[in-house]
Parts: sequence; C-alpha cells; structure tokens
Amino acid sequence: MNLRQRIEAAMHSDDTQGAGGLGVCLSVLAGLYGVALWLRKMIYARGGIKTGRLDCLVVSVGNLTLGGTGKTPLTIYLARLMQSYGYRVVVISRGYKGRAEAKGGVVSDGKDVLMPAAECGDEAYMVARTLGAIPILVGRDRYAMGRAAVKRFDPQVILLDDAFQHLRLERDVDIVLLDAKKPFGNGRLFPRGILREPARSLSRAGAIVLTRVADDAMPGLKQVQPYADRNPLFLASHRSLVTHMVRGKNASPARSMDKNGQIGLDRLNGKRVLLFSGIARNDEFRLTIERTGSRVQDAYYFGDHHSYSSAELEMICRSAVEKRADYIVTTEKDFSRIQKEGLWPVDLVVVGVEIDFSDGAFDRFVGRRLEMLSRKK
Repeated sequence: MNLRQRIEAAMHSDDTQGAGGLGVCLSVLAGLYGVALWLRKMIYARGGIKTGRLDCLVVSVGNLTLGGTGKTPLTIYLARLMQSYGYRVVVISRGYKGRAEAKGGVVSDGKDVLMPAAECGDEAYMVARTLGAIPILVGRDRYAMGRAAVKRFDPQVILLDDAFQHLRLERDVDIVLLDAKKPFGNGRLFPRGILREPARSLSRAGAIVLTRVADDAMPGLKQVQPYADRNPLFLASHRSLVTHMVRGKNASPARSMDKNGQIGLDRLNGKRVLLFSGIARNDEFRLTIERTGSRVQDAYYFGDHHSYSSAELEMICRSAVEKRADYIVTTEKDFSRIQKEGLWPVDLVVVGVEIDFSDGAFDRFVGRRLEMLSRKK
C-alpha cells in the first residue's frame, strides 16, 4: 500500500495498535486538530468572530464524519418537502472544488442552470439539475451568499447543504446525518479517524437522521442513542435508481433503457457491466450494483470529486469493449463531471440515490418545526 492508502486504512481501523508508528503520528495530529476545534469554538462563543443572522429561516443539513452519509439526497428531499408545504426555498452549498467556491455565485435562478459543474462543483450542479424550480447558490461564505439570496430571491427558508461545522451563519435548525452501520467511524477525530468533531457536538443538533438503515439498525441506534436524548431521531433508507441513460455508439435498440428513473436497477440483472466512480464510498456503489445480479467485469475507482481526464475516460471505454460489457455504469455525481455524448461504446447507465422515510414522522417534524419558527419570526 502507498502512504495514502495506509492513512485511509488507519482512519477506518478499530485496532488501536495495528497502525503502528503511523497510527501514533495520526493520533498526535488528531489531538492537535481537537485543540484547534476547541479554540475555534471558544473564539465564536466569546464573539472573537462575529456570526450573522438572516431575515428568513435557515435550516442546515450536515454530518459529523468525513465521507458520504446522504447529505445531498436529504437536501433534495427537504427542498421538495418544504416547497410542497408552500415555502419559498433557496439552497446554498459550498460548491466544493468548483471554481466559484471562493467568490460564490448563482448556480440556478429557479429557471435555468447558469453554471457548469466545473464552476459550481459536482454536487451543486446535480442539485440544480434535479430541483429545477428552486434557486441554488454556492460559496464558501454561506452568510454572504445567504444575504445575496435574500436580496435576489426573497426566500422564506434557506437550506444549507453540508454546514453543521459552518458557525459563521446562525441556523434555526441543524439536521445531522449519521451512517447506521458506523455512526462515528472508529470513534476518533480526523486524521486518526473520520470524525470532523467529537460525538458530543450532537448537542447542537435539532434532529438526528440515521441513514442507510437496512434490516438491522440496532447497532447504530445503540451508539447514537446516548447523544440523542434531547433530539428527535429518525431512520432513513437509501434507494438507488437509474436517473439517466446515454446511448452508446454500438448499443442495440433492443437493449436501450428509458431515462429519468423510469426503470429499476433490476434491468441490469444478468448483464455484464463495467463500473467507474469517484465518490466517498466506491465500495458501497459496487455492492449496490452487484445486488442487482449483474456481473461486474471490471471497476475503476477514483477519489471523491475526481476530475476525469480524457485519457481516463478513453481507458474506461477501451476496457468496456475488451471485457465485452453490456453497460458502463457510473454515479449521478460522476455523470455531472464528464462528457455526456459521443464517447461511450455501449450504453452508459447513471445511478442516483433517493432518501426514504417510511413512516412520515420526519415530514411531520419538518412541517411542525417550520410552522413554529415562522410564527416567531
């Protein structure tokens, strides 16, 4: 393993001794990181850095850990839910790794998508394409972008994607997501673990959502429950679906698939597929596709938010031909970062994720909380 792989292995390892000298070094760095977190919190608490409040409700979706817990699918779910309740909603994201991250800007005005993914970041672009009629802004300074949103769009609710650690902008509700399998990773702070901040920080949350809940949620529930006594706790599952299909040069019409999520992943059953992805959980993506009964011929994994080169895409296409794949399969997030047409030798199947709350309790919580906060404004 190279150094990066060894660090990632140590970050996810429960073994206190197995990481050896590297583990000791990472533990020291994690200790320094913890001190920095504490100092930052004290500076904000004592007014050393001023916080700002907007003239509308502010709801944040965030998490405690590095990696994917479903923040973006929940942001999309919440934006649609709030809109269905009659609220004017604007979504603000950081725009991670987009050129507009530092200066900020409007991704969508609720009518047209105004930025490419390279400008606004893959997640913001995907949200803008999915939500359509809801304005989307990006910028590292969420307070500044919130003020711009209020001035231009007059929202009743601003929804922040991935902002639990963004203390500069005051929120009315913080919704924190935790993965049901390992809510706190190995329980250690970055870089010895995957925690962005200690588990006790859940005291700031207005609600906790345990995501990726499968048949047995008890292990995750037991870990989270001590921190959730004062906060409502909800369970959510993830549902994978086909969001797009790009026709391949050599694809047979008999094998083509409809677009816009009108088919299920079961159409991949028994088919030979080649995967590629650059997300936080590449292994989970592969498991999702394997559960369809498809036969994975090869898989190419890249780092989260990876920017694909022409050479890499050509390599993927060449491999698909050599392995006689029926389909090339990737994620919706990756799809936002790549050339859409005129490249693929066979059909490209794009897989997205929707979040699902089965009993309606979360929807009722959101409705009641927004109604209560609106009366106080």
